[in-house]
Amino acid sequence: SRLKRGPSTRGTTACRASPLSAARSPPQLQSAVMASLEECASEFKRLAAEPGSTAEDFATLDAAIEELEEPTSVMLLADVRVEVARRAERAGRPAEALAECNRALKSWPENCDALLLRGSLRRALGELELAESDWLVALDHARAAVADYVGDEEEEEEGEDWEEDPVCRSQVCAGLAAQHELALLLSQLGRHAEADAHLTQLGMEFKLSPALMEWPTAKSQAAKAEPLKTVVLAKGQKRPLDTMELCGGGDIDADAPVAVLDGILSDSLIRRLLEAFKGDAPFWTEHGYPTGHFFSYLRQLPASDEAECRKSLMDELMETLRPLVEERTPQLLAGWGAKGAAKGSAKGGKGKREQPNTEVASVTGEGMRMGWAEWWCHSRPLDGGHQLHFDLDEASLPQPGSKRKSTVRSPAVSTILYLSLPDSKGDLPDSKGDLPEFSPAELGGPTVVLDQRLGDRKLAERAWLVPSRRVHGGRLCLFDGSLLHGVLPGKPQIAREKSAVAAAATAAAPAPPRRLTLMIGWWPADEKPPKAARSNGPPFAPCMREPSAPKGAKSKNIDFSREALWPTQLLASQSPEPAEEPATAPLAVQLQRLSPAWVQVSGDPAGDARADAAGKRGDDTATTSCPATNRLSANATCDSLAGGLALPADALEEVNFFGRWFIPSAEAIDEEILGAV
Repeated sequence: SRLKRGPSTRGTTACRASPLSAARSPPQLQSAVMASLEECASEFKRLAAEPGSTAEDFATLDAAIEELEEPTSVMLLADVRVEVARRAERAGRPAEALAECNRALKSWPENCDALLLRGSLRRALGELELAESDWLVALDHARAAVADYVGDEEEEEEGEDWEEDPVCRSQVCAGLAAQHELALLLSQLGRHAEADAHLTQLGMEFKLSPALMEWPTAKSQAAKAEPLKTVVLAKGQKRPLDTMELCGGGDIDADAPVAVLDGILSDSLIRRLLEAFKGDAPFWTEHGYPTGHFFSYLRQLPASDEAECRKSLMDELMETLRPLVEERTPQLLAGWGAKGAAKGSAKGGKGKREQPNTEVASVTGEGMRMGWAEWWCHSRPLDGGHQLHFDLDEASLPQPGSKRKSTVRSPAVSTILYLSLPDSKGDLPDSKGDLPEFSPAELGGPTVVLDQRLGDRKLAERAWLVPSRRVHGGRLCLFDGSLLHGVLPGKPQIAREKSAVAAAATAAAPAPPRRLTLMIGWWPADEKPPKAARSNGPPFAPCMREPSAPKGAKSKNIDFSREALWPTQLLASQSPEPAEEPATAPLAVQLQRLSPAWVQVSGDPAGDARADAAGKRGDDTATTSCPATNRLSANATCDSLAGGLALPADALEEVNFFGRWFIPSAEAIDEEILGAV
C-alpha cells in the first residue's frame, strides 16, 4: 500500500477483492428462491461488492442457499455469514459479528475466514486463550487443505495444484493471516520462542524489539524496567542494549526528535472538540468513516504574527497549537545536522527525499514559521493499532512508469492530539473538565516513533514510546515529520481487565471506549505546500480543500452540492468568545526511549536458550539458527513450536499483513514505498 495512513482494522487482508464504489444503489433482491448454486454464488458476489447491501438482502440469500440440496452449498452459506460478520464488526456490533461467525462455523466448521475473524473478536473481548485456539485451528485447516493435494496421487497425476482451487487458496491465505495474528499475540504475551517460530515460517527476518511489543502500562512506568532476554541485534546497530531506558530525574531527552506536552487546551475548547468528533457526529457519518482510503484537509495558516479574530473551531485549535509547534521545531529537527545529512536522501530509489531547511529565514530564535497545516482525525477501538508509516505528500511519490525525478516530501513536524471518547456516544466531561469515573486513562497502545526515515534503507536503532493517555487539557505529541511511526496494538492484558466479557457477549452491552486522535502535519511557510486535491470528494482524498462556501454554492474545485453538516461544527464562523487559557501551563512529559528498536527473528528458539546458558557458563558455544529468509523452513524445532509445516511460500504474495511489526528484510518498508516503482 502506498497510503501513509489507511484504515486500521487489526485483521489482515486475505484474497479479498476491494469493494466497489458506492455510487449506485444495489438492485433489490428478487423474492423468488435462487434456482441453483451458481445463481446464489453470483448474487453473493454482487451483494458483497456493494457497500449498500442490507442485512435483509443477505438474510434472503442465506435462506435461499439453505434450501439447496447440493453438498457444496454449505461453503457458500458460510461465506455469506462471514461477510455479514465482517460488516457487523466494521459497524461496531461485535456481539452480532460473533454470532454470525458461529453460524458460519456451524455450516462449515473448517472455514478459516470465520475462525480468523472470530479469533480477532475474542481477542478484543480479552478471551485470549479462545482467540489463540481459533487461530491455531485455522492454521491447521489451511495446512490440511494443502496436504490433501500433496498427498492425493490421483490429483498429482492429473497435474492439479492447490493454487488452482479457489477454496483451497482462500483457506491458505486465511491461515497465513491467522498465523500472523497469532505471532502478534504471542509476542505481546512474552512468548517469543513460539512467536519466532511462526514468524520464521512467514518469512520474517526482523521484528520490533520485545521491549516495544511488551510495552509497559501506566502502572509499571514508574517501576524499574526489568532486563529483557538476550536478543540478536539487527545488522548495523551499534548499541547492544537489551534493557529499557527511562528518562529519569525529571530530565527530558535533549536529543529526542519527539516531545510531549500535557494540558495544552482550555476546557471549553476540549468540550467543543469532543462534541464535534463524538461517535455519531456528522464528521464520521458524512465521510462514511472508516473509509477505504486515507483522507485529510489542507488549510493555509494566516501570515500575520498577530492573532486573528477566531472564526471557527479549527481556527481556534490551530491558533492554540501553532505557537507550541513553531517554538519546538528547531529542537525536533536538531538531528538534521551533520548526522541528518547522511539520512536525507532516498538511496536506491527514484525518489529523493527532501530534508527540512533549518537555516532559512523562516527559522528565528523563536522557531520555524509554519504556513500550512494538513489535518485528519481517527476514532478507533482501544485494542486496535495503526501500522508503521511515514507522513508524506502523496503527490510527491514517484509514479510507476514515470521517468520524472521526484522528491519525496514530509511535513516538517507532525503532531498528535489525544482526546478520546468514553463510549461510542461520546459522553463529555462536565463543565469543570472532569471525566466520568468509568472513563479509561489508557487509550489503547502507545504511539511509537522510530529514528528511521524513508530512504535510510536501514533499521532504526532507537524508538520512543508516547503513552496514549487521557489527561486534563489534552495531550499533544510533536515529532520530526519524516520519522517512521505508528500505534502499537492494545495490550491483551488491558483488554482482559477492562472488558466485561459476559456483558460484551450480549447485544445490549454498551459500546466499548474508543481512541480519538486528531493529527496535523505542519509545513513551513517558505516551502512549497503539499499538492491539494482537485475536489473534496467523494471519493475522499489526501489534502482536500476545506469547504468554506455556503450550502448549495459551487466552486471550481469543490462540489458543495451535498448537504454536509460537519463544516458547520468545525469550519463555520462562531460567535466571538472571550479568550480562555488552559488552567495550567503546558507540562513537558518524560519519554521512554528504547534501544534497539528492531531485532532479528530467531529461527531456532532452542538455540537461543542454549546461547543464554552458554553465556552464563562463560564459553563460546555458537548457536544455530534457521534463516528467516527460508520461508519453507525444514527446521524441526521451528516446525514443532509452530505446530506443523510452513504453508506454501507462494501464497505469501497474496496476503497483505497489517502493522509492519514484523518485516522480511531491513529494506522492506522502503521498497514498499519507493522500490516498487
